[in-house]
Amino acid sequence: CYISLTEKPIAQRAGVGWYGKNGIIITERFGSWVVLGEIITELELDTDESLQQDCGDCTICIDSCPTKAIVSPYVIDRTKCLQFISERVMKVPLVFREKWGDRLYGCTTCQEVCPKNIKVKVKPKKYRPNYGFIGSRIPLIPLLTITQEEFQDYFAYNQIAMRPKEAIKRNAALALGNIGDSLAVAPLIKVLQEDDNSIVRGHTAWALGKIGGKKAKIALEKVLKSEEDREVREEIINALEKF
Repeated sequence: CYISLTEKPIAQRAGVGWYGKNGIIITERFGSWVVLGEIITELELDTDESLQQDCGDCTICIDSCPTKAIVSPYVIDRTKCLQFISERVMKVPLVFREKWGDRLYGCTTCQEVCPKNIKVKVKPKKYRPNYGFIGSRIPLIPLLTITQEEFQDYFAYNQIAMRPKEAIKRNAALALGNIGDSLAVAPLIKVLQEDDNSIVRGHTAWALGKIGGKKAKIALEKVLKSEEDREVREEIINALEKF
């Protein structure tokens, strides 16, 4: 069951961990590489003590954030946080798109650099890229044209299944654009021509402009003649300026 719950303050008060300056709960054993979960009950249980720990003078997570979303210790500007953006169907600011890199879902930079996580192994012994752990081995091109049924089936055991399919398709387009994979041009063109979601089409246009090539340019020019959405048209025009 997925519900909205202010779980981090609860975890901190229950002694599960303490707040890092990136706003993420850090545990003694696993660092911040944990997923919080709760059982809501009416049972009377013994009260746990909160951990009296903090990050001291360390600011490496703040200094390493690719979009400077950690504006001060424990304060996150969600409009700049790639993790937050990756979960939602919204326009990704142009200044963040190259910083997006090859990400499909989320951003773990602030966790990767955290000294509390250095010795923690996060890769499962039996690696399945669509099962629980989000890694770099998930094929991106098939996600561009994935149906809702296929999406739910493929990510059935993964937190991605809780996110809008359109957000993941947009993310895949951004990643493919940054990778510069020419094999993605034809699928990207198909999405630009046929996808119902304007956010997906717009970011697909950006990806085609980033990858470049004659086929991409011809497709962008053709779609521009029939595209009615103002923001998608702007994306196409900006993409064509790269040629």
